[in-house]
Amino acid sequence: MSGVGLDALHAAATTLLNLAFAWLVGAAFLGRWIGTAACSEQHDLHRDLTRSMAFTAAISIVAQIVLLWLEAAVMADVPLSDAMPAIADVLGGAHFGAVWTFGFAASAVILALSAFQPNRSAKKIQVAALAIALAAFAYSRSLTSHAGSRGDLNFAVVLDWIHLLFISLWVGVVLVATLLVLPRLNAAVDVESPAPSFALALSRTATAALVGVLATGVLKAWQSVGSPDNLFGNPYGNVLTIKLSLVAVAIGFGGFNRFLVLPTIDPRATHMSALSSRNGLVHFLFILRLETLVLICVTIAAAVLSATAPPMDRQ
Repeated sequence: MSGVGLDALHAAATTLLNLAFAWLVGAAFLGRWIGTAACSEQHDLHRDLTRSMAFTAAISIVAQIVLLWLEAAVMADVPLSDAMPAIADVLGGAHFGAVWTFGFAASAVILALSAFQPNRSAKKIQVAALAIALAAFAYSRSLTSHAGSRGDLNFAVVLDWIHLLFISLWVGVVLVATLLVLPRLNAAVDVESPAPSFALALSRTATAALVGVLATGVLKAWQSVGSPDNLFGNPYGNVLTIKLSLVAVAIGFGGFNRFLVLPTIDPRATHMSALSSRNGLVHFLFILRLETLVLICVTIAAAVLSATAPPMDRQ
């Protein structure tokens, strides 16, 4: 396989892994809301959410194996079909191999915890263990990023780790809400419907995550680019500009939903009829789907960035 083919496969596997991780973070976070929601859909939603987490954890493991195989091919400078013998060398002697093993172990724990259905007394332990495993996996991803080239424990790695957690929360809650939760909630919006309160909780969570994404993203961009002039005329700056533009579009969709659509879907408001609330929810979900598509494109751009050398690294 040519270098271009390897780069495309690396970007695809990285995108799949990042989306899978975002789903796990979003599902784990929204699962707590679903667990406390008093609605007829609670049991089915919780069951489907748990199954989706186990399935997504398995997908992330497959994506990691593909990335290991690609790394072995690159390090051994051999075709992908001949890279299998080099995997042992990568795992046994390379820094990437040690970090990969750490992340793979965290993914295995996430898969086991997602498939495990504890009793009520052990639920808090499971939630805490899942949070630790997710944080550990995110740190392994930061160690294999550009920030990891400066050492395993430094400001750049910690910043990248926090940024990854925030953006995974933002992308994750939007993905899970769009593809699983909102379509499954009661279509008839009335006073007892959980849809309006869920939409409000979703909007607040996404907004809080976005604040973290922007704060850490500005610092990361400054570390990688160094100067606004470096945003142009080089591959990293070009892709970063595309990514930032897509983020701005996603923010626009989220802001439109929060400030213009969300107020129309609360059926308890005296000036809102049940019909207008129902229509408002339909519009909210439509805009959320558009935001989801844009965030998937953001994830693709981030995957391309991870394989592109920043201007500051070349100086």
